[in-house]
Amino acid sequence: MKEFDTILKENDIVAKNDYWAYPNNMKLYQYSSKKVGIKIHLSATVLNYKVIVKRFLKWNIKYKVGFKVSKSLKVLEELNSGVLGYSQTGKFLTLYPIQNSKYINKILISLYKMYNDINSVDIPSDTPFLNSSVVYIRYGEFKPNHKFYTDNRDGYIPQNIKRKITALNFTSYFTIPKHFKILNMIRKSSKGGVF
Repeated sequence: MKEFDTILKENDIVAKNDYWAYPNNMKLYQYSSKKVGIKIHLSATVLNYKVIVKRFLKWNIKYKVGFKVSKSLKVLEELNSGVLGYSQTGKFLTLYPIQNSKYINKILISLYKMYNDINSVDIPSDTPFLNSSVVYIRYGEFKPNHKFYTDNRDGYIPQNIKRKITALNFTSYFTIPKHFKILNMIRKSSKGGVF
């Protein structure tokens, strides 16, 4: 536990509420100014959180994406156990990128490549990016405003947004077309599988 506290302290990340820690100087990072948009969640467990956070912090020196992170291992355990709600399961780090489709695609691909060697817990309210078990995307609110948009945390991504994220533009099949042959199952989760 102390090691996680040290990582946060060394990177000037401080707890701002009961669950989340943010960069102390948030002005150094680019947070989306929109009320809703694409969020990126990084999943972690108590076994892999150090690798996830250390890689992210090094990566974010270049990208400067606004973010929040679980404030402690205890909170991460609570998130992953579902105690804080089903929609919070797996969410270790939340990124709030500027809502520019080229930029979002660029950082998603970069994160995917960086975490492609790690397995983690599913985030049931989100859509995995490609076949990643660490990088997830969700369309949702950045600042609660139920007059404007109600965030149901149900994985719904509007079609106009899906078209902007390259990896979400694949055709989904509910039955396997006759001209397809399954060679191998790569990953299976409660939302489906990658074959």
